[in-house]
Amino acid sequence: MATGGGQRRIEQRPAVRASAAISGALALFLAFSGTAAADPRIDITTMSCAEAADAVEAAGAAIVYYGPRLYKRIVTHRGHCERGEGTAPEHLPTRDEASCFVGYRCERRMRFPGRF
Repeated sequence: MATGGGQRRIEQRPAVRASAAISGALALFLAFSGTAAADPRIDITTMSCAEAADAVEAAGAAIVYYGPRLYKRIVTHRGHCERGEGTAPEHLPTRDEASCFVGYRCERRMRFPGRF
C-alpha cells in the first residue's frame, strides 16, 4: 500500500511471525528431544516373563506399561540412552513373575572426583 511522499508502508502480520516462531521452536524441540517419542508401547501386564523380554529385545527400546498408569522406558543396551547416561537392570512384574528382568533403564552416570 502506497502512502504520500513515495514511501511504502509494509503491513506487519504478528500472527504469521508468531506462527513461524512456534514452528521453529517445535522443530528444535523435536530435533533434540531424543527418541522416546518414537519408541513403541508394550503392555506387559498380560505377557509372560519370556514374552515381555522378547518384545523389548525385538524393539530395542520401548515404553513398557506394567500396571495402571505405570510405565518405564526400557532399552536393550546403552546405545539407546542419552549422552552421559548408562544402563541399570530393570525387573518388572509380568503375568507369571513378580520380578522379571525385561531389559535396562537409562540413568545418569555419576562422576566421582579423580575418576573418569
